[in-house]
Formats: sequence, C-alpha cells, structure tokens
Amino acid sequence: MSTDIRIVKTRRNIEYHFVQLLGQFDFNDITIKLLTTTCQINKTTFYRNYADKYDLLNKISTDLLEHYIHVVDREPTILTGDPSYLVPIIDYFEQNQETLLILLHRPLPVTLFDDMLTVFQSVLLTAFNVKEPDASEKQVQVMSFYARLIAGNILTTIRWQHTEKPLLRKDELISLIMESFEDGVLPSIHEKFPNL
Repeated sequence: MSTDIRIVKTRRNIEYHFVQLLGQFDFNDITIKLLTTTCQINKTTFYRNYADKYDLLNKISTDLLEHYIHVVDREPTILTGDPSYLVPIIDYFEQNQETLLILLHRPLPVTLFDDMLTVFQSVLLTAFNVKEPDASEKQVQVMSFYARLIAGNILTTIRWQHTEKPLLRKDELISLIMESFEDGVLPSIHEKFPNL
C-alpha cells in the first residue's frame, strides 16, 4: 500500500520548514503555531502527521540516520587501503549538508551524531571480528577502541570540511582522511592484529 502523494508532500513541507526554523530559532522557541503558519497549514494537518515537535524532530533524525546506515553498512574497504568506501559517505554529508549543519549547531533532544558514530564503529568492529574471529574478549575491546577511533576520525574530518569550509575538493578530503588513517592508527592496528 503506497502513501498518498499529498501526505508525502505535506510531510516534506512540514519537515523542510521545521529545519529552516531550527536554523533561525532555538528548538524550545519553535511553537506549533509558528511552524503551521510558516508551512501555511492548519494545526489539524500538523497533528494528523506528528504527535508534537519532538515527534517531528525524531522523524527527521531517524530518516537521516536510516539513510546514513544504508550508506555505511557495507564492507569497509578503507581497512585495506581502498578509499572508495569514503565516497558515498562524503556524498551523503554533502547531500544533507544544510539539515545536518543546522542539527549540529543547535542543542536538541536527539543524539544523531553520536548515533552515526556508534553505527560506523559497529560496522568497523564487525569487519574486524570477521578477520580476527578467535580474538579474546580483551582483544575485542581493543578492536572496539580502534573502530571508534577510526569512525570518529573520519566523521570529524567530514564535519570539519562542512563547518570550517576549507577549500578542499572531494579527492583532497579523501586523501587527507586516508593519510591520517594510514599514517596514524593503521600501523598500530596491524601491529596488534596482523590479520586486519
């Protein structure tokens, strides 16, 4: 069963204008009246689609996270020196740049960026566990640390690209990430886990 196109358009309208309002106002200052006036809809239409502004924010955050999971949840070829794994991740952040920057710069009752880091760490740790299936509990903890370090480094670099606006092309950003990875954490990983 498909969703009525009018409902899809209404939700897009509400979500778009809500993010725009977050760019101008603190979350706590955005009222349903302000949002519905901005969207040119009535309150009934809003409440037919969302329970409240927290539900709306959660929906936006969940949609962004689900799309992100789809992008990162694949074989992390970066671990073998293949930077092509980074391209869809960088593209994701470029395509969602406006929304993500607004959500990043506002104190909000969602943990989108922490959730992204945790998902990325999990993907990397799974890849580590495949290559080191007989790792002890302590080794798995160390691998988890390295997975968190790698995920954090990559996401921080991409975030830096969008917040500091350096004049880097995508290939230069990928080179910067790979250089940091290959010259930084990778030698330590290979020393402790030769199979990785």
